[in-house]
Amino acid sequence: MINKRLRIMIVDPAHPERLRLERDFNRQGYYAIAPVSSLDEMSALLEYGDLRFDLVVINADLAAQRD
Repeated sequence: MINKRLRIMIVDPAHPERLRLERDFNRQGYYAIAPVSSLDEMSALLEYGDLRFDLVVINADLAAQRD
């Protein structure tokens, strides 16, 4: 049984990709989704937000930009 109350964060600089992933999750019944466009936004939500995320989907190319 899947938990439809999972909190999901999508991290991708491309808006169309974030939107596509969010819609895919919505079709599966997941609605607690936070789409963000950068690692800085992700860090801010993780550090200062009062909610935890169960799943983080991140574009691997963002990691290369940090180096």
